[in-house]
Amino acid sequence: CQFNILVRALPVVNCPQNSTVCLNDDPFALAGGQPAGGAYSGTGVTGGSFNPAAAGVGNHVITYEYTDPQTGCTNSCNFTITVNQLPVVNCPENITVSIDDVMFALTGGTPAGGTYTGNGVDAGNFDPTTAGLGTHMITYEYTDPQTDCTNVCTFNITVIPFEPPDIPDIDVVSGVFTTDGDEICLAALQTLHVSDAVFEPGSQVNLVAGSNIVFTPGNQGVKIQAGAHVHAYIDQDGTFCGDLTTIVSTNLKEPLPDNKTNEVITGLAVDDLREINKDLFKVYPNPTDGRFTLELIYLDSEETIQVQVYGLYGGIVFREILPPQARHLLDLSGHQPGVYFIRVIMGHHAQVERLIIK
Repeated sequence: CQFNILVRALPVVNCPQNSTVCLNDDPFALAGGQPAGGAYSGTGVTGGSFNPAAAGVGNHVITYEYTDPQTGCTNSCNFTITVNQLPVVNCPENITVSIDDVMFALTGGTPAGGTYTGNGVDAGNFDPTTAGLGTHMITYEYTDPQTDCTNVCTFNITVIPFEPPDIPDIDVVSGVFTTDGDEICLAALQTLHVSDAVFEPGSQVNLVAGSNIVFTPGNQGVKIQAGAHVHAYIDQDGTFCGDLTTIVSTNLKEPLPDNKTNEVITGLAVDDLREINKDLFKVYPNPTDGRFTLELIYLDSEETIQVQVYGLYGGIVFREILPPQARHLLDLSGHQPGVYFIRVIMGHHAQVERLIIK
């Protein structure tokens, strides 16, 4: 007898293109196998979906299998899904700042080139005032340009209330003040008594009190020598050494005579203090990236023009003698962002303005 065997052709099966995903991508449904209606299998595949985290980093061969319902014949094809590792991202250490600190640039996230986000963050800068008191979680996000994979890390910035320094009610200023060391600031909540004190040429001393600054002779007297810079300031808002926006300078051409004793400084009522001219100069732009123009509104070609820049707590960070011209381009871009005070002295005229470096 004879019988026939019919050999049917296998269905033509096509797989989707190879693809690349990141380790932290969400699971996704597999698609693109033709004819539709087949089944996918392989590492990381469950119920027709591929889970990158379950598959792990590396190249994974996925099989698409299809059975022709007319013939019952099955065929399959393979394609590859590559799972890329995430970039290693590191955040800066947690920090604590004061609510009165100025806005500052966020740095320290690596690799460089990422983005900071969080409460109080704007264009890579953190503003304590905007964020408010408390602990704020800041996120640093970086995308690897080679793999297009993104990873993040977090760190905390804690904003605390402003804490004024521990300042005595009454204090005595004495001793010899020289050019050694940085400029200093001495303060009292009520009264500073300056006694047995010598301010030598080049010394930089700020005297700040809530009510009075009293000069008394003592045994040695009080001597302000030529070239010394003594700033006397009656505080009005409780910031004391933290805010020297209305510095008054003796800037004496001659030493203070020994008979100038028991002189009480209240505001500007001291003969030896020089006039403050409110229209002496202006600076722009302000805030600045560190480079700014100083424009002299009042200009006397016969007067020496001195420029001094002070940090927030009184330390001098820049000084220069300028030629008698109206505009000067100054560069403080090497200094940390923050609040500074720029002081111009021209003869007996002096003015101080706040300068913000962002």
